[in-house]
Amino acid sequence: MYLLNTLHHYRDMLHPERPFVALMAPWVDPAQSKLTLWQMAQYIPTPAINVMNRITPAFATSGTIFTKASSFLSSSISSISGGDGQELSFQEINRKKLATDYDLPRDVQLELGPLRMKKIFEGDTTGANDEALQCLRKGDGSSWGECDDYNVFVKALVSAERQKQQLDANSQGHGKLKVRAYFAESDVMIGKEGQKYVEDCWGWQENTFDDVIDFSSATVADTDHDSVMESIETLEKIFRDVKGSLT
Repeated sequence: MYLLNTLHHYRDMLHPERPFVALMAPWVDPAQSKLTLWQMAQYIPTPAINVMNRITPAFATSGTIFTKASSFLSSSISSISGGDGQELSFQEINRKKLATDYDLPRDVQLELGPLRMKKIFEGDTTGANDEALQCLRKGDGSSWGECDDYNVFVKALVSAERQKQQLDANSQGHGKLKVRAYFAESDVMIGKEGQKYVEDCWGWQENTFDDVIDFSSATVADTDHDSVMESIETLEKIFRDVKGSLT
């Protein structure tokens, strides 16, 4: 939701001829993802969520306490054992690529994980509580600004893009707004319903807005809500798209 609000208010920050936006495991309203876990979580009293940052560090492995707590609640056995073979395979593939292509030794990578966790909890983690309230639309976080409804947001964006083209005499030489969405294969935060909802909002299958929006979606194999953002191959694709928008 933060990225979409930024896109609304600061659209002109993007390259004028080759604008590009990447969405990675975007959060979806529980009313649309239809995940029982998060629909139930909306009934948790706000004071209880306000102490969520005190959760044991063992549940949080990526800096987002909210995410890892949910993973634990959804699959405690998997969390305790460190994940299944697929997750380990993904992690090892990632580590190998970092070591061979980016000269980051595997032993250094293994040291960085615990160090990152240590640094996270040395600082103030109360922001995780605010993020949880925002995602669950509770308390002061009930409003999502310009993207209260993703459907409405996309349609407003499309309208603005079309108007932008009409006002620009050289619009034929300009590219469409390129949007790439990357989803995890297994995501306890939004599920498959949430992914489909986002894709439908952007009119992916029907190419509803393809006159001004170049949208495509991809599912990254063997990833969860957090690890999809650590996928080296996915990050490489994003940086190539960014580079293309700057050349």
